[in-house]
Amino acid sequence: MPHVNGFEVINQLKSAQSENPNQYLPILVLTAQRDHPTRLKALDAGAKDFLTKPLEMAEAATRIRDHLEMHLLHRQVIVQNEHLEAKVLERTQKLEVTRLEIIHRLGRAAEYRGNETGMHVIRMSHLCERLGDEEYNTMKMHPKIGAEILSGIDKFIHLAAGTLFPCFAG
Repeated sequence: MPHVNGFEVINQLKSAQSENPNQYLPILVLTAQRDHPTRLKALDAGAKDFLTKPLEMAEAATRIRDHLEMHLLHRQVIVQNEHLEAKVLERTQKLEVTRLEIIHRLGRAAEYRGNETGMHVIRMSHLCERLGDEEYNTMKMHPKIGAEILSGIDKFIHLAAGTLFPCFAG
């Protein structure tokens, strides 16, 4: 090809594809080169198939049809994945709404047992929230405490401490 070789064309096509990385790019190389290194170089660059000169029209038509079919199937999979992702997001949002609704309904059910019972549930939820933040910080100290307990023992135990608690290896 004058001015630009086939590998440069493949690189230009791949660069243009970077704007849409999910796009299937069916690059079919037509070449007079029959050597193995040229084929490998083209495949590494992004070619999907080869035709050698002299071109046989029936083979070319079949390969082009196959690559167009692959392109359409690839696009179909992309669209289907987008549809499934949208459904997962929608159902996740519905589950979150349902979860919150159940929590509120259970709270209301407790309120019907008596005003003091309902207020007790509310007070307990606030108390648990305050205690949970403090408890979480205490629980985060357990691996460090365990590593300190194991420190000063033979190397095998020290190795076990580093294996079980990688943040304390060293």
